[in-house]
Amino acid sequence: MKGLLMQKNGKNTSEPQQTQAAQTSEARLSAILNNMVDGVITIDQNGIIESVNPRVETIFGYSSEELVGKNVNVLMPEPYHSEHDSYLQNYLKTGNAKIIGIGRQVMGRRKDGTEFPIDLAVSEVKLGNQRMFTGLVRDISERVAVERQLQNTLALQQAILDSANYAIISTSPDGIIQTFNAAAERMLGYTEEEVVGKVTPSIFHVPEEVAQRTTFLSEELGESVEKGFETLVAKARRGWVDENEWTYISKDGRRFPVLLSVTSLRNEPGEITGYLGIGLSAKRLIK
Repeated sequence: MKGLLMQKNGKNTSEPQQTQAAQTSEARLSAILNNMVDGVITIDQNGIIESVNPRVETIFGYSSEELVGKNVNVLMPEPYHSEHDSYLQNYLKTGNAKIIGIGRQVMGRRKDGTEFPIDLAVSEVKLGNQRMFTGLVRDISERVAVERQLQNTLALQQAILDSANYAIISTSPDGIIQTFNAAAERMLGYTEEEVVGKVTPSIFHVPEEVAQRTTFLSEELGESVEKGFETLVAKARRGWVDENEWTYISKDGRRFPVLLSVTSLRNEPGEITGYLGIGLSAKRLIK
């Protein structure tokens, strides 16, 4: 602060030195703001823009000269555009914050009128009697587009699973069921909620049949196979597709033959991320 002497190494610092230190500090802060990946906007208590960093210009398509002195609602589509000033005044009067101090996703509006999603975090700064607000803005258009595409893909995959006429069951590497399609529900009488994240597909199999298969696999593979879920995936674990006829037991105790194909699910490095079983009622094949 001008006229105030600072202590450094036990000696008074002169006013020119203070001025130089202040200029250095300001230059450092300016360099940080100018190179931030987020947009930084400062407004006064009336919502008038006082400063923007270069990233704001890139995000919104305005120059700083076009924005400084304008109401910040120029960067907002409806209904935010019309409601912003009342939000701000309500906060100044009551202290009830809807955005200030709370990060949230909202919509922004570029100079060309296009609307796009942004992450917005607003904080209050008090300088003496003056109240200012700083907003950090990040364009999340790409992230939202990827999330939307993923949601559409998952919805399509789920629709395909649910429309299939064969039971499709996937598990984690240790055998816990992860997906259980509509055909599996119809075939076995369990709901998705009853099995996903709770049990392994072993509960659908006749124990004696699993024991016999375990003995056969141990001889075929030349090594001991653990009875249970491992019996169902021993070949798939080794990279083979295992197709066999099994007897399924439904929730109500009904037994019926199925042709079951089991494969491993692997990531790009080749690590097993789970297993996939596709079952078709053998009665349908006979028909």
